[in-house]
Amino acid sequence: MNPNSCGAKNKNGQPCAAAPTETGFCHFHRDPALAAKLGRAGGRRNRHVNREASQPLPAIDTRAGVQKFISQLIGDVYAENVSSRTATGIATLLNTMIRTFDTSDLEKRIQQLEAAEAKRKEKESDSSNEPSMTSSESSESMKSSSMPS
Repeated sequence: MNPNSCGAKNKNGQPCAAAPTETGFCHFHRDPALAAKLGRAGGRRNRHVNREASQPLPAIDTRAGVQKFISQLIGDVYAENVSSRTATGIATLLNTMIRTFDTSDLEKRIQQLEAAEAKRKEKESDSSNEPSMTSSESSESMKSSSMPS
């Protein structure tokens, strides 16, 4: 046995090459429960999440769609189907989308208002170009239409 290595053997039956403690064994062979505990902790941290979507992705091209997706994402994080780190990244992107909706919605509303204003002005100019009847012309028109022919 080498005094600079652990006195135990690894899974392959070879001598463990880790440095020994005062007991003659490395930290893991001295306390096998510690090795199991650390393995479980590392396993939880490196756990792979379920890549299958729990629900179909809603259309996120509207504010309401994004809000629905955020609710779904919260549920997936709570059910541990999505890691909180992944959800944080997705939330940042959704926040950016909502900001672009604000701008595009305002631009769309401005265009609609401008189009409505242009139509209103067009109607005003059309009605001002038509000849209007004076009161005497309208009374003569009414007399001629009421006379029998």
